Amino acid sequence: MNFWATTLVRDSKTGEITLTPLKTQEFRYDDVDTGETRSINYAPIQSKNLVGVSITITGFEVDSEDSYKNMIQDFGKAFEEGLSSTFAKIASLLTTAVGGAIAVLAGAAFAVAGPVIAAAALVITCATALFYASWAPADPIIEDYIGLSLIELSALTDSSSPMPAQTQTISPSGIKVVVDSISKNIDFSQLRGNISDDEDSLYQIRFKYSRNV
Repeated sequence: MNFWATTLVRDSKTGEITLTPLKTQEFRYDDVDTGETRSINYAPIQSKNLVGVSITITGFEVDSEDSYKNMIQDFGKAFEEGLSSTFAKIASLLTTAVGGAIAVLAGAAFAVAGPVIAAAALVITCATALFYASWAPADPIIEDYIGLSLIELSALTDSSSPMPAQTQTISPSGIKVVVDSISKNIDFSQLRGNISDDEDSLYQIRFKYSRNV
């Protein structure tokens, strides 16, 4: 299982918005049977002055180790290049709004950033399907993406805002992703389930979003 994460951050003095370097982390498990759990003591994102975050999670059942390593290396390069190009455009628009000190425009820009960031995360996730088809070293069992703006992160960790409803999406490789909210306060917990009909599998990952107060 691989996490691919990056953030858009704003300089509190200049208002400039930049994309942080791609952060990756791999977890390996020999086997996970029905009913078993594994601890993942890992925080993909820890940052101040956030504008938005993008996290993609991929998981495989590996048949060929060499081919898998080649795929991950090539995918990582393409991921970073594609993400940098997409987010550079967002950062440019947001920097103009914030740097101009136009409150209304800045607020609108941050609000619009949410769906744009989510769309960018989806574009990157779609790219994984091409690598599966090209290398075919492993069967995808987890394929999930998260794209959230500062406004959305704030709402998730605000106890006065409503609990999000369940969402269901289909990944580019045909994996059904079901997201359920578990608890909500200054910490927000959700369960993200990845269902593969081809592999007859269900893998669930519990996420926690915390607000520093």
